[in-house]
Amino acid sequence: MSYSHWTNHRYHTYWTVTFPYSCKKDQQVFAVMLPECPAGALSETIEFTFAEIKENMNLCIKKVLAWDSNATSSDIVDLKNFMHRFMQEVDESKNMSTAQYEATKKKIITFI
Repeated sequence: MSYSHWTNHRYHTYWTVTFPYSCKKDQQVFAVMLPECPAGALSETIEFTFAEIKENMNLCIKKVLAWDSNATSSDIVDLKNFMHRFMQEVDESKNMSTAQYEATKKKIITFI
């Protein structure tokens, strides 16, 4: 599930799966693709689990800002909203059956 795209937001954010695939709520992953990568960095994506965001969303935001010092206050508000939306959708899917989860996982993998 994608929450934002670079066409109208600073970050591309999405809900992704963990390896090995897990139905556990706390292990669901919210990924943030950065618009630019610091020199020498190997990845342009920062990932947070549901548990990390729930425990301390502000710390997650600080980790993104450590990589992206050009973010505006509006970008930060957007990012928090996307994190909240991710958490709501994970909460809503916690009662998902294994068959529903497998179907959703296939859609996510196909999208990636």
